Amino acid sequence: EVSKLYIFKWSVISLGVTYLVALLGDLFFSLIESMGVYVNDLATEIPTDPFGLIMYFLAVVICAPIFEEILFRGPILAQNLKHGAVFASVISGVLFGLIHQNHQQMFFAAVLGFIFCFIDIKAGSIIPSIVAHMVVNGYSFINLSLTLIFFHL
Repeated sequence: EVSKLYIFKWSVISLGVTYLVALLGDLFFSLIESMGVYVNDLATEIPTDPFGLIMYFLAVVICAPIFEEILFRGPILAQNLKHGAVFASVISGVLFGLIHQNHQQMFFAAVLGFIFCFIDIKAGSIIPSIVAHMVVNGYSFINLSLTLIFFHL
């Protein structure tokens, strides 16, 4: 059992880290692309219709955090804990970053994966990292939705 304050604190920390690492990643890839090297981006198309946005919300804010946390902070973390918590967290985080398959998310997802491992190990439960993951994805979804609303009026 962990407190709601613990979950809230790590959700806020996760949001801050996400945007800091995303900013650094964007700067890095902008620099690379300014030198004439294009980095392939496999980001998915965001729906603009109301039904598509609802389905996107369910997939990204609800389902993805549950399934990704079960996989990456479940067996992947558990199988590697025999090599130490830091090693297991790095492996889980790197794999979590790579599974996102685009440079905009890869680095901050890896860092978040590491943080989510820390949360799980400290809490002894996967629930706090699921909630933190939902908060991060939900915040991104809200930003995206507001952008779509204001730029598609």
